[in-house]
Amino acid sequence: MSHRRRVERGAAVALAVLGRSTIALAAPPALPSNPQIADPYDVPLAPRPPTLPELTHKDYEISGETTLGVVTPSLVKALDYSSNEVACIVQRLAVEVPLDRRRRFYVGGTYEVAAGSPPGGGTFTVVPSNLDLYGRVVWATRTGLTFGGGVGALLPTAPFGQGGDAAKVAASAQAVRPWDNAFFLSDSLTLRAFVDVRDVDGRFTIQFREGLEESIDLSEGHQVAAIAQLYVGYRVLPILGAGIEAFETYLIYSPPLETTAAGDATRATFTLSPSVRLMTPYVQPMLGFVASLGNPLFGAGVVDGFWALRFGASIVWDPAANVVRRGEVGVPVR
Repeated sequence: MSHRRRVERGAAVALAVLGRSTIALAAPPALPSNPQIADPYDVPLAPRPPTLPELTHKDYEISGETTLGVVTPSLVKALDYSSNEVACIVQRLAVEVPLDRRRRFYVGGTYEVAAGSPPGGGTFTVVPSNLDLYGRVVWATRTGLTFGGGVGALLPTAPFGQGGDAAKVAASAQAVRPWDNAFFLSDSLTLRAFVDVRDVDGRFTIQFREGLEESIDLSEGHQVAAIAQLYVGYRVLPILGAGIEAFETYLIYSPPLETTAAGDATRATFTLSPSVRLMTPYVQPMLGFVASLGNPLFGAGVVDGFWALRFGASIVWDPAANVVRRGEVGVPVR
């Protein structure tokens, strides 16, 4: 091959490479894909909160929980006679069902029962709660962010009256689970609304709920409360999740407080509940602890202090196959 033909061939190759480079530079860059979440409505591989619902589950979700609390009555604490502390047990059962296959709409219900000896003395008593029925809607994104909201009502199914042993046991239940205060208001219809936000990033889960409740006493008056719940969870091992819940119950209006010059320290109750959860294939058992930061609900009324243990488990039931669903799908652990 002559020198001239070599030069012409080299020039042709250079022009072809330059042309392709120019086309590549002129073309718009490809949008980055997010392979982390193929379906944003998949259940994430992250520990679910003990109290708040898993926002995007696609089957029936059944959760049971037992809270075992040790309560210090107000008078006992004043006399420094702690041997009269009493036990309070709260049993909770919750069911939630998706209304459509796209997992946008859900309905659910929760019922609780409290039992124990009345603070300050009395007969062991079992107290039923009000029945909670609600509906919620949810939206999810491929980035791991999920948000939504809902409305509900607690029907007045707990007519235990005021001032008796049952009312004192109900006050103990409100102390150990202040975020469930409306469940143990006698003869009261409670209307509530709430918003939900959850973000999943690898092993971490952050979920938040803010709610507003108005409880209408069928005989005396009403109560307005704001409930904030925050959960931060981390999947330590493929089979083990750990997290902590923080609760604030703020009584915007409550008849027992309106008769006194109650400040924010009396109206607000802050509670922490660390927990661990086993991420087993069929059932996810949970163990947690509850402690109050400051005064319990209603301050120094019936209860002046408490601590509690929580035992719970969640089951996901697949109605199509009529079996308990094994395992989870969704966001991989990184």
